Amino acid sequence: VTQNSQNQWVTKFSETRQVMPMTLADGSKVWLNKNSQLRFPKQFDQKERKVFLEGEAFFEITKNPKVPFLIEAGNTTTKVLGTSFNIKATKASNEVKVSVATGKVAFYATKRPEQTVLLTKDQQGVYRKTQKQVIKKESYDANEITWQSGVMMFKKMKLSKVIQVLSTRYGKPVKLENEALNDCELTTTLDKLPFKE
Repeated sequence: VTQNSQNQWVTKFSETRQVMPMTLADGSKVWLNKNSQLRFPKQFDQKERKVFLEGEAFFEITKNPKVPFLIEAGNTTTKVLGTSFNIKATKASNEVKVSVATGKVAFYATKRPEQTVLLTKDQQGVYRKTQKQVIKKESYDANEITWQSGVMMFKKMKLSKVIQVLSTRYGKPVKLENEALNDCELTTTLDKLPFKE
């Protein structure tokens, strides 16, 4: 009998405007983005560490080569031994995205493990729900995970795009008073700044 057959499952939901940090039974850390839900066991069994995600979360997984960590999200599975990465699997989107910050992960459509894509640092896997296919990108925009890191990086980015990133990051509408500035470019790094700054 594995632990999970008699184990209790916990569901955590992060409400609007709130990022919820948590630590799982194996010491792995999870940051749950707003309007997201994670279901996980109070204790993991000896064969695998499996959790279920709806929405977006950043994971730092405790290494244990003997017990792989599995995240099921939007008909996909992400399998890791120990690494950090972001998963975005919102119901409204046609895509599930896995963005790797450190280490290596395996990403696949849950029903098609034979089509596994291996992702390493700075790479991104994208599963398109309509095509039911996983593709690999060699890089991703670091601003996609600014909600967890707090860092925004702009390299020759048009202000029209910058204000979109700021609006998403702070959950508040940002507008340019002078629309003629839309095509101006900005290169800077904003590190964990409060909204007013």
